[in-house]
Amino acid sequence: MKNRKVNIVTSITDLNQLQYVPSNIDLVEVRADVIGSLALNPIQKKTSKAFVLKSQYEGGAFKGNQQERNQLLIKAATIYDFVELEGERDLIPEILNHIPYEKRRISWEGNFTSEEKVKLQLKKYQNVSAVCYKIVTQTESYQASIIISNLVKNDATNSVIAFAKGESARFTQVIPAYLGAPEVHCDLAGNDLYSSDQLERIYGLPYAYDAEEMYGIVGNPVKNSISPELHNRAYRESNLPFIYVPFTTDDFEDFSEDFLKNVTVIECDFLQKSNSERLPTDIDAAYYLIHSLN
Repeated sequence: MKNRKVNIVTSITDLNQLQYVPSNIDLVEVRADVIGSLALNPIQKKTSKAFVLKSQYEGGAFKGNQQERNQLLIKAATIYDFVELEGERDLIPEILNHIPYEKRRISWEGNFTSEEKVKLQLKKYQNVSAVCYKIVTQTESYQASIIISNLVKNDATNSVIAFAKGESARFTQVIPAYLGAPEVHCDLAGNDLYSSDQLERIYGLPYAYDAEEMYGIVGNPVKNSISPELHNRAYRESNLPFIYVPFTTDDFEDFSEDFLKNVTVIECDFLQKSNSERLPTDIDAAYYLIHSLN
């Protein structure tokens, strides 16, 4: 089983947060749309940094016009290691002519609408040279989560980062690292996403491998279950190309229907600590076969 290193990335909305960035972080996204003009001052920290000017159209705070946006992004390219360009508004000659491809990180963030649309978006972005292409969606649908993860699986360039936000989609933060994504994103506090410490302790990151089978624990609550940590440690020690993740859901029937449409052969333990009437009546815990990302 061959390990490869993936980068661990986090985001800050206050420059004071830089002092709390752990040593295992490879890249810090600096949210200039929140921080303001101070983000354009030289930042004395060795960790690589990306300038992010998230627009209001993608859940950010920047409300300036396109000319103002162009000027800020171009200036940031002279200061930062990377500049994030929004695929829906920044891939224009006025910007691209001033930012070399090795500094470009092309991104899109928004609500998931359809598989066809997100695939077309990614294809369009990949027509512009960049170091990576990042797709982030908001969804509570397991079907949408699998579609997003498959953007990474189906990419041969290892330059696509794709994950979904939402409690039921938390597993998509991790799975792409085992499908070829160059990086995995984390949260400093471990709230919306895993923290870098959790990624290291539970999943052995930043070292990943090509996962051939996916296992999981399903139910609610399973977010703090120790099962993923124990299973993944055993897989690594036994040199097995498997990955074990938690799937949060209150309704196993809906969960299994979504997965059966999109995936092939994994084993999944289902633990239900409440609403037991949703389980088969003759057992307290059920063992199911569903499909994996292979």
